[in-house]
Amino acid sequence: LDLHNNKLTGEIPSSIVNLTNLKELKLNNNNISGDIPENIGSLSNLELLWLKDNQLGCYEYDYECDPAGNDLFCCITHCYETEQCTGEIPQSIVNLAKLEKLYLNNNHFIRGSIPDNIGDLSSLQILYLQKNQLSGSIPESIGSLSNLKRLILQHNNLSGQIPDSLCAIDNLKMYLEYNQLCPGDAGYPVCFPEDQIARQNCP
Repeated sequence: LDLHNNKLTGEIPSSIVNLTNLKELKLNNNNISGDIPENIGSLSNLELLWLKDNQLGCYEYDYECDPAGNDLFCCITHCYETEQCTGEIPQSIVNLAKLEKLYLNNNHFIRGSIPDNIGDLSSLQILYLQKNQLSGSIPESIGSLSNLKRLILQHNNLSGQIPDSLCAIDNLKMYLEYNQLCPGDAGYPVCFPEDQIARQNCP
């Protein structure tokens, strides 16, 4: 199902989780707001999920501020300010055992975090979460994603230590800059080039 780049508005209908044979879902580059359906994990055959470049996590958006709908700071009302949506990445997304590519970048998950059990996505190869203002830490379980090739997390509000478990993933390309991932006493993991980690918003 490919509906990308259509200027679609409104929310993703919850009934989409009934498409249990679906392998690819592309809704990127639209003006979709609200939440990702809570039961997205029911799409057990999904291999590719593209929801990037929308207003997910935003309930009301100012298109006079930004007609293209891509500016993180032009959301008038975030989901967490309403009772209609939460604006978080649903925990059930970790049930997508066949998922290989996940693109959620350029949305508004401003009060959300990376699901703790992200490591359960055992088939995942590509994870793009940049430009979402995500908070919290990078879960330790992310080191279980042995097939991961790209981890793109820059331009969020992530904090804490970078998990050493990431060093166990071979040939991983990682971009973490413009977060608050400060080295602390332990320093950064030595397995990654500094240009993949540097430019943090540290005191």
